[in-house]
Amino acid sequence: MNNVLVVDDEPDVLEITAHFLRGRGFAVERAANGAEALRMAAAGPPDLVVLDISMPGMDGIAVLGELKKKHPATEVIMVTANAGVETAILCLKMGAYGYLMKPLDFNLLYLDVSHALERRRMALELDESRRKLEQKVEELRKLNEQKNRFLGIAAHDLRNPLGSIRGFSDFLLEGGLDEETSQEYLRNISGASSDMLILLNDLLDIAQMESGNFDLHLANADISEMVGTRAALARLSAAKKDIAVEVHLQEGLVCLMDQDRIAQVVDNLISNAVKYSPHKTIVRVETSREGGMARVTVRDEGPGIKENERHKLFGEFQKLSARPTGGEKSTGLGLAIAKKIAEAHQGHIGVESEAGKGSAFYFKIPLK
Repeated sequence: MNNVLVVDDEPDVLEITAHFLRGRGFAVERAANGAEALRMAAAGPPDLVVLDISMPGMDGIAVLGELKKKHPATEVIMVTANAGVETAILCLKMGAYGYLMKPLDFNLLYLDVSHALERRRMALELDESRRKLEQKVEELRKLNEQKNRFLGIAAHDLRNPLGSIRGFSDFLLEGGLDEETSQEYLRNISGASSDMLILLNDLLDIAQMESGNFDLHLANADISEMVGTRAALARLSAAKKDIAVEVHLQEGLVCLMDQDRIAQVVDNLISNAVKYSPHKTIVRVETSREGGMARVTVRDEGPGIKENERHKLFGEFQKLSARPTGGEKSTGLGLAIAKKIAEAHQGHIGVESEAGKGSAFYFKIPLK
């Protein structure tokens, strides 16, 4: 940041001044009049201009005004052969850094140029620090808004199951209920507490990921073996809706992964497929090799995703028009968590879907 433009209509003064400044390590350009100086500044504003006041056509004061209007960060040192306190005061009020008399004292010129450039450097650093501070403040504001939104949604979603637990517990404490009714109330309490636990676990996962304290425990493992295990477990819940879970696995897909976290992604995709699929349909779980990636795909025969809703799929607390077919609950966080886990493995998650024709959710992570 040492670009200096010297502007003077006297060729000898222009040459001597430019030569002196170049000898002191500054990058110097020259302009013989005000119009040329403004054209050069428009092409690339210099850090500093050494500007003669008395020039034919556009004088230095007019040039100073244009420079400060269009390039306010550029420092300007005015030079004149005619003493004039009023002119000096005017230039300083217009934003000039300094005011020197001809014939130039080059030692004084060097000091003024050096100080002016240092002032500009410090001003730019201050502007950058201010910009970064404003950016941090904005980030904190967004995080605070997100925290408040999380708290609001958590409070809303926890209120209903807590109310159910409280109500059924009061009935049980009062006594006088037959065995069948008591067992029903206990099942309701168990279901409500399970819903709460799922929501709280999802909130803790999101909070951990957003805070940057998201550690993966990586090890080499066959992703097809893990997917097969998770699909077998999912068959139990799918059977309640008479949904078949078919599995097609490609062998030899070894990945460096956190097995618990990747299993969390697989569980989410399969449970969502079961949740939104009609009774007596099929959910297909597949693994395959795609270039240097292992791909896991879960296909369902559900309602599909409307095109205008797909951008919401992997966001937090997003609700779509499709509804679970068996009254299941959703926290609205599962796919957002799955996306963060896949990306933490340098992978990708996505969906292929057509309204009315089912969906294929998939994720890919690198092979070992």
